[in-house]
Amino acid sequence: MNEHLPVCVALQETFLKPSCTSNIQGYSILQKDCYMGERACGGVALLINHATPFSPVLICKSLQAVAVQVSIFSTVTICNVYLPPNAPFNFRELQELID
Repeated sequence: MNEHLPVCVALQETFLKPSCTSNIQGYSILQKDCYMGERACGGVALLINHATPFSPVLICKSLQAVAVQVSIFSTVTICNVYLPPNAPFNFRELQELID
């Protein structure tokens, strides 16, 4: 990341808790955590370069997903979705997210 300075980095299976914050220099973090009881499981996060203007996108779905609109040459929406293996998911919710 230090060499290429990506605009955005997508991470899955983060196993983060809300109290965890990113201390990756030069990046903000948007995350959606997942729990089974008190145990962290799955989870997604987007790291966004501080030099890139961005706005979080609200996702009202049960999917493990985070999204952001970034302004590079134009406005682009980046969405990070984690679909756990062997776990059922609602295809309609996924299609609505894509739409």
